[in-house]
Amino acid sequence: MLKLYACLVALLLGVASSSAQLATTTAAAPERYDQGRLGEGLLPLGDVFEPLWADPFWPLMSASYHRYVQDDFLENVAAFTIGGTIPIYRWKDPAIPDLDWLEFALQTAVHSDFDQDRFSRDNFNNDFVFGGMLNARKGRWSGMFRLWHRSSHVGDEYLTNDSGVIREDFSYDRADLRLSYDVLGNAYIDDHGLLRVYGGFGRALRRPSPPSYEFWHLQWGVEARAPIELWDHWRPVASADVQQQEGNGFKLDFNLRAGLQAENQKVHGRNIKFLAEFYNGKEPNGQFWEDDVLYVGFGMFVTL
Repeated sequence: MLKLYACLVALLLGVASSSAQLATTTAAAPERYDQGRLGEGLLPLGDVFEPLWADPFWPLMSASYHRYVQDDFLENVAAFTIGGTIPIYRWKDPAIPDLDWLEFALQTAVHSDFDQDRFSRDNFNNDFVFGGMLNARKGRWSGMFRLWHRSSHVGDEYLTNDSGVIREDFSYDRADLRLSYDVLGNAYIDDHGLLRVYGGFGRALRRPSPPSYEFWHLQWGVEARAPIELWDHWRPVASADVQQQEGNGFKLDFNLRAGLQAENQKVHGRNIKFLAEFYNGKEPNGQFWEDDVLYVGFGMFVTL
């Protein structure tokens, strides 16, 4: 397991190192968005704030396999997410000098996990997410402010098939602030290399259920795209995401995803990623949030 972890970290560092070789060329790139790559007005194309690919609960479309290591309840899990970010309206505010874009968007998603070792492949957890976002970009900087709700529900079959689990109410409403900076290149200017860092915090708007989950949440991470394509169409990518929750004593929840992005295969203009995954931290699924877990896996990820 340590060898796998080391290999994934090495891949992330290797992609970042390759991107760094383009520092001199990307430094000369314009700092403004290529506005032809983004729409404006009602229901525009593109994203002002790019998706956080290694965030386990970022709304997108995905299908993944997770192999839990030395876990008391789970071993082989199929995980699915149906959701996405929908830009509702995008505009420029003349009162803010040199601001490239402002955007209001909605996010919604359903995350479902299925225990593959049970005869009926029981659905052991569902997470429902819905929220509104105000996104902004200026040059290489982008940010988002999000108000959202999350609630989790253990599957009925999992409860009735002698799982030993008792259903608990898990939900919260939270305000999130995230900032992002394109260190090398720009997602809409430079297609040949990108190194991005991001971070921020969130706070529950009311006491969560259960109350021991507490209020404060921290998140930070890094994303890298290689400056080269393999076999003409496949670009190596890697991303590491770290989250910390007050109720867990701000323990580090680490998720690493790395793999290939299909440059020529797109759904509504969005790239498809095929990624290996390594997670170590507290269980990200609902009422099991206090459990320490470690899993590896792989999956396909697409944004809408």
